[in-house]
Amino acid sequence: MNEYYVIDLARTNVRKGITVFIAADMRSRTRFLENAGRFSEAIINADLERFDNGQTTRAMLTSALRHSGKTIVPIKNLHMSRLFYTQDAIVRRQAR
Repeated sequence: MNEYYVIDLARTNVRKGITVFIAADMRSRTRFLENAGRFSEAIINADLERFDNGQTTRAMLTSALRHSGKTIVPIKNLHMSRLFYTQDAIVRRQAR
């Protein structure tokens, strides 16, 4: 059974790197993936205008996030050291 996250396109700001999801309660919104609702395909298909109309919302397979090249780290698990290059990485970047 496929599950989906629903992205609120109206509140999402790609330039700032902010993605806003519909929360599990289907009323509120969240920027945190761990609080995002996971909706079954049946729920999405029952109301495509609300959940996947392409103008204000877009349904995205939860498995697509697992298979993408991007790492999504919940904010509460993010450590400051992950924001900076290590010395080795800096040297490798400069050598290119």
